[in-house]
Amino acid sequence: MVRGENAGQLVPEPLLKSWKRVVKGNETAVYFGGQAMLKATFSVDISKKPKTIDYTLTDGPNKGKKQYGIYEIEGDTFRSCFAAPGKDRPSDFTTKAGDERTASVWKKAK
Repeated sequence: MVRGENAGQLVPEPLLKSWKRVVKGNETAVYFGGQAMLKATFSVDISKKPKTIDYTLTDGPNKGKKQYGIYEIEGDTFRSCFAAPGKDRPSDFTTKAGDERTASVWKKAK
C-alpha cells in the first residue's frame, strides 16, 4: 500500500509497508502485518465510469455480506474506494469523518 485512508483518517506512513494485497483469479485478501484483515471474492464492471467492483466477503465478522466500491488501474497502480458492508457505493475516491469509507492506493510488487 502506498496510501490509505479510512473515514478521513490517513494511514500513518510508517504503517503503509505493513499492508499487503493478494489477488488470485476473482479472490482477494488484504493483510496487515501478516494477519488477514479482509478476504473476498469479487466481480468488476469495466463499462461503468468510474469502474465498479463488488466484494462478497468470505471470512470474518462480515462473512457473506456485500461491499461495493469503485476502482481504477493505471500501469502497476490500483486505486479503490469502498463503502462499508451494506452501504451504498461511493461515487468518488474520497473519504470523510463518519462516512465509513476506505480508500487506498497499491503498487504491484516487483
